[in-house]
Amino acid sequence: MLILGLDPGLGTTGWGVIRAQGNRLSHIANGQIRTGASIAMPARLVALLRRVDAQAAVIVTAWNPFSEPLRSEQNHARQRQLLAQVASKGYRWLPAAAVDRTGKWPPEESLCVLDPDAGFLHTVLVQFEQNAVVEVTAAGARLVLHPGLSGATPASCPPPSSQ
Repeated sequence: MLILGLDPGLGTTGWGVIRAQGNRLSHIANGQIRTGASIAMPARLVALLRRVDAQAAVIVTAWNPFSEPLRSEQNHARQRQLLAQVASKGYRWLPAAAVDRTGKWPPEESLCVLDPDAGFLHTVLVQFEQNAVVEVTAAGARLVLHPGLSGATPASCPPPSSQ
């Protein structure tokens, strides 16, 4: 089995591929994907999509449903459930983190799910009780809100400039 490992970063994402055969692990390849810290975040996300040969991605977490803080072990258990669901669908994914720019919340372990089907957004928002997920396409990034939030309208980032 081949395993892809990623160390995500805003300007540089490290990657490595290993082969697992029984108890043995062997190095296949590794490197970095540089998107440039001076490039706006939506453009960096689109650049990452191109590098991993994906058309779209959804960044989602199972932590702290509807912004209600849970104990660490509860959040980790919910995240394992999300990962199991993603794996059962056969989706490729990258590790990610949801970071609150105000600093009120600690970073939340997240997944960047590559090329999910159309129903995935709704399913994870409802099942894992998340206020929103980030959807990334070649057109840019947008915040998709939970369908139960009254008066909610999606917020969008402008499409990235071609660089």
